[in-house]
Amino acid sequence: MKADPKAASGRAFVRSLNILLKFARLYGYEHTRTIEQLQTAWQELRAAIPLGTEAGLLLGATNSQLLLDGVPLEGAPAEKQFAQLLSAAGLASIQFFSCITEEEIGRFARAFPTGKAKPAELALQLKDALTGAQGIRINEICF
Repeated sequence: MKADPKAASGRAFVRSLNILLKFARLYGYEHTRTIEQLQTAWQELRAAIPLGTEAGLLLGATNSQLLLDGVPLEGAPAEKQFAQLLSAAGLASIQFFSCITEEEIGRFARAFPTGKAKPAELALQLKDALTGAQGIRINEICF
């Protein structure tokens, strides 16, 4: 059975995004390593959803499980923490569209807190950071 190239690129993007957020917490967003990791995450996202395609990429979270287009990702501790952060913030999923820009992914990453912020603040920070963004949609849990 052949591996799905979109799924492989999507997994690589999620891993790079997680590393990017860790670097940002350690070094800040202006550090060289963080800037390079943002470039890597951008390139991997672009590989997963090439410009001009109709397909997007859906990153979901439920408790401690990340889902990529509805398929559970392997549960390494870093991915579990990321899923828990998204779930605690009341975020069900993040939809990335092919029209996403490098500037939007940068705004998205910078919305994540670098300190000990409350999870509820994440949802508000993401909403503020992504106002007017066409390439990313945040889906909140609604009851």
